[in-house]
Amino acid sequence: MIKKIHPKATESIALEFSLDIESPTKSVFIEDPTHYNLNSKGFRSPEFGPRELLTVGCSQTVGLGVDEEDIWPALVSDLTGMSYANLGIVGNSAQGMFENVVAYVKAYGPPKVVCALYPGMYRFKTMLRKDANVALYHDKAKGLEVKNVNLSFASEGLEVEKSVEYAKRPFNLNDVLSYEVGLYQSLSAVNSLIEFCNVADIKLVLSTWEPDANELLKGKYGFIELENLSKFFYTPTEVDCHVQKLGDTKHVGRDSSGHMGSHQHLHFAELFVGGIK
Repeated sequence: MIKKIHPKATESIALEFSLDIESPTKSVFIEDPTHYNLNSKGFRSPEFGPRELLTVGCSQTVGLGVDEEDIWPALVSDLTGMSYANLGIVGNSAQGMFENVVAYVKAYGPPKVVCALYPGMYRFKTMLRKDANVALYHDKAKGLEVKNVNLSFASEGLEVEKSVEYAKRPFNLNDVLSYEVGLYQSLSAVNSLIEFCNVADIKLVLSTWEPDANELLKGKYGFIELENLSKFFYTPTEVDCHVQKLGDTKHVGRDSSGHMGSHQHLHFAELFVGGIK
C-alpha cells in the first residue's frame, strides 16, 4: 500500500531557493539590548544588490549581541574596501547557507568573494510537522514547514531512566534520526558550495566557529582554521591579544554565552581577509 503524501508536502518541497525568509535575524529569544538595523528583507545587512563580497552563516554571522560595525562581515568589508551583503541567518545550517548563496547569485549576480562561517555539522534542513519536534520548538501548531534543525540540541540534558515499553507517533526527530544524517547533508552542502563557486568563478573562503566542525572541514578547498579555536569557544577571555586595537571593549558582546563577542569577530575578520588575499 502506498501512503498518501501530505497535501502541503509537495508545495513545500518544490520551493525554489529564496531570500524571502521569515525572521532571518530574530533575536527575541535572548535578552539582548543590541539595536539591529535590518534591510528590507529582514537581514542584518546593507540593502541587497550587486556586491563584491557575500558573507554567509548562522547567528555568529548575524552577530547577535555585537554592534554592527564590530561584526566580522562589516570588518571584512572595511579591511578590504569591498561592498558586501550579509546573509547570516539565526539557526542556519550548511544546507541553508548553500541555498542562500545560490538564491543571491540568481537574484543579483555573482560576487567576487564568498566568505562562509559554518556552524556545527549536526544542523540540517528538513521538513517537519510543527507539532512533532516539540523538544526543539515548543510549537503545538499543526501543519508542515521547512526548518533548519539541530540534532544535537533536543537530546542535551535529557536522561532516560528506563526504556519505553512502546512508542507512539509523532516522534521527535532525535528519536528516529542519527547524527550521521545531519553530517551527511551538511558535508554534502559544503561540497556543493565549493563546486558552485568553482563553476561560477567566485573565490570561496571557509571557516567555522565550532570545534567539532573544524575537524570535519579540515582539508576542504578554501578552508582556513582559526588558531586557538577551542579556547575561543570555551574560554574566550583567556585569549590575551588585540588590547591595543580594542582596549577596554575587547570582550564586549556575548563572548561567554554561546555567541561571539567583538574580539572573536575581529579574529575571524582578520582570518577571512587573509584568505581573500
